Amino acid sequence: MRILFGILLFCLIGGNGKGQRVCQDSVAACMQRLVAAQEDSLKLKYSDEMAGWIARLERGTYDVSRGVQYLGYKRCLNAEAELFSWSVPLAGGAAFYNYFRFENKKRDVLLKYVPGKKGIPPYLFYDFWAFTSGKKEYFVLLGWGETPKTNRKAILIADFTSAGKVNFNHRLLRRGRSQSASMTFEYGRGMSMMLKQEKNGKRIIFDHLSPGDEKYEGAWMFYGPDGTLNAFELKKGIWYWKDKVKERRGME
Repeated sequence: MRILFGILLFCLIGGNGKGQRVCQDSVAACMQRLVAAQEDSLKLKYSDEMAGWIARLERGTYDVSRGVQYLGYKRCLNAEAELFSWSVPLAGGAAFYNYFRFENKKRDVLLKYVPGKKGIPPYLFYDFWAFTSGKKEYFVLLGWGETPKTNRKAILIADFTSAGKVNFNHRLLRRGRSQSASMTFEYGRGMSMMLKQEKNGKRIIFDHLSPGDEKYEGAWMFYGPDGTLNAFELKKGIWYWKDKVKERRGME
């Protein structure tokens, strides 16, 4: 009886592991079809199918050693959560898929942005982490987007509910007397901008942007890093703006 139970347990574990590999292989196959597709409708179809296969993966089982090309993956720094993200080039601009998954599956949410769609942030998110404000858990999201003439990066404060929804209306970023739930940075297409977390998620550090010439002030396509850094630092659940900070190189 013990031998039979051991064989059964082995088969269940092995089958589950094999099943997860099949799911990840199916994700890879969808991505290959997406990359090869020419029509927008097919690209979105394969992206939706890929999201379906990701949903079948048990949280935390994605094998990064055999990661899927063009698929972004990020485990949360300080919470039981993970992010799958990918972009879809379309005739009218890029679509962005951001699939956030949590230990409590009821909190899982797929943010699908298609050009022209309102109510969904137009960003491909690449990092996220949790923090507490007023005994409630929130997340900082860092994302990238674009317009025909500029790049964009953004900081968003997100509240993932147990009903599978996400709210972006919590004003926890403070600069002087102003408070907001997000901050967007816009700069030239040929430029790059640093925007990342430091101090184990207690600080958000980023390049200060300015135009190459004062006459281009307000024309974001001419903006780029000017060699100085700013930051938001977390204190008592609020992110406070800091001018002219220094990067913590090699200290993370």
